[in-house]
Amino acid sequence: MVLIFLLFITNIFAVDVFYEAPSPEEFVELRKLTGMYPRSLESAQKGLKNSLFWITLRDQGKLVGMGRVVGDGGTVAQITDISVHPDYQKMGYGSFIFEQIQNYILTEIPDDAFVCLFAEKHATPFYKNRRFEYADKWPGMYWPCLDRAKLHGN
Repeated sequence: MVLIFLLFITNIFAVDVFYEAPSPEEFVELRKLTGMYPRSLESAQKGLKNSLFWITLRDQGKLVGMGRVVGDGGTVAQITDISVHPDYQKMGYGSFIFEQIQNYILTEIPDDAFVCLFAEKHATPFYKNRRFEYADKWPGMYWPCLDRAKLHGN
């Protein structure tokens, strides 16, 4: 079920809020416009449908913001892909997206779940302002599986 309502953040305009995934093409494009690590259309087509929660913001049908939660719904939840079109930044939309994600996690994810995110470096102040911390206890790491040469020691 898709819930729709108008969100008035400024006196300038409103956007429509949807709790559904964008199209793979929109997802790839918004990430590109906001300087996020690129994703292929193929990976977006495969991955977007496997999310636990989505929120998208649209202005007259155009995707202007998005964010989602991925994970298993019980032990781990990862906040990811929070992005706001450059023309709509600094207007509170990113905060609204984050608040909706936070509400989902607080109501649907068990208290003992591990909630995490990996942010683009330029976005770390946004998350620190929302009480996310660097985790010395759990250092962030990644597996460079996309660089097949590194995996094989070349």
